[in-house]
Amino acid sequence: MARSLNCVHLIGNLTRDPQLRTTTGGRPVCSIGLATTRQWKTGSGEKQEATEFHKLILWGKLAEIAGEYLKKGMKAYFQGRIQTRTYTTPDGTHKFITEIIVSDLLMLSGAPAAKIPAEPGISSSTQPEPEHTDTQAEFDVDPDEIPF
Repeated sequence: MARSLNCVHLIGNLTRDPQLRTTTGGRPVCSIGLATTRQWKTGSGEKQEATEFHKLILWGKLAEIAGEYLKKGMKAYFQGRIQTRTYTTPDGTHKFITEIIVSDLLMLSGAPAAKIPAEPGISSSTQPEPEHTDTQAEFDVDPDEIPF
């Protein structure tokens, strides 16, 4: 039996904010630009660097999550498959585009720590302050609203 595999794993930085849209059928779709850079040394020890740019497409709930939480410059991991499409421009030219259809993502850039809500029945003025408050960032997010 012949088998094949179309699997892509990318870790890189977003080149722009995600563009979240909705299809005419109401399905969320998100487009993301990603840059990946590889570095190596030549035989003479000189450092070299090359950057590749990728177009990523996310669908459904994953698209909504990316549109809400990812921002330009963030580092993220994406897993998906390569897809090449053909289209014709208004002037009749045939074009090809290669995209990564994302099935999974992990946000790798650190976000500020969420503020821990006070325990029921304890006012915030009587609740003890956590140690090292000078290094903890307060972030106004309800942990129950985070979809992952």
